[in-house]
Amino acid sequence: MEAKTNQTKKAPFIILAIIILATCAAYFIGFGGYLSGAAAASGLSLNFQMVLYYLYLYGGLMVACIVVLMIVVLALKNMREFFAKMFVWGTFLLAMLGSAGFYGNLAQLSSFTSTDQVIAFFATYAPYVALSVASVALIVQWDDNRRKKANMVSLVCMLVSAAMTIMLVSNVMTQMKSMLDMLGTMQAVYIYQYIFMITTALACTLMCVFYFYVTLSRRKFDCHMIGMTDEEAGIVERIEARVDEIADEVEELATEGEAIIEAEKQIDEAVEEAAQTLQSTDSVIVETEIVVEEAEEK
Repeated sequence: MEAKTNQTKKAPFIILAIIILATCAAYFIGFGGYLSGAAAASGLSLNFQMVLYYLYLYGGLMVACIVVLMIVVLALKNMREFFAKMFVWGTFLLAMLGSAGFYGNLAQLSSFTSTDQVIAFFATYAPYVALSVASVALIVQWDDNRRKKANMVSLVCMLVSAAMTIMLVSNVMTQMKSMLDMLGTMQAVYIYQYIFMITTALACTLMCVFYFYVTLSRRKFDCHMIGMTDEEAGIVERIEARVDEIADEVEELATEGEAIIEAEKQIDEAVEEAAQTLQSTDSVIVETEIVVEEAEEK
């Protein structure tokens, strides 16, 4: 009965993972259209090194890492935890690369002449920073029982990234209305560019949502990220609850033991003081006896 009532619902997790994969697919469609259109317009021929460089430059490596992570948590049963943790690390490192421009250009913020430039700056880099922070929180509390701190950090990062993504979409739409009519043959190229810019920020936001969801409870994390069944996760919960109870009992016994030891110390000190007092009393009696004996001899 307990296994039936506490079953982890997999549908929200699967839907969220599919939405993330669809967002990543939209990113690669936009990136491919932009790169091929820009190369055709400039007369350049694409090669592997060039594609890899632009993937790194525009966050494509991070998006590819997210894709692999989603496939791992959806498809793998054995060694899911190992590969999931590996690609969470990869997402963190590649998100840090994407947010490098934020730290590098932060000093130039005062030189921006309009509020739109400031908004565009934060909207471009803030989702990368939010995903980096959320990934660090998850990695730090990966082996923790509750992961409450990781859950709260992911929630804050999700809200920040979502707000910045909305601002980015608003900014992009404004640019599209004012610029697309003047671009001529390059119109499609810029549309593709706007697509992968928006989907990059959206992928960061959705990953923060993903981290928030899997850290809502111990059982969700065990089932989705480690690959346990509900029965296995329930056994782990019961064992850990019993271990916590034993730890509390041991702590109480340790506290009582310290009190007993302290009482024994006080008793020993009292006995030692009594023995010293008794010893000094004996010496006085002996001296008195000696005085009496001398008197009798005289």
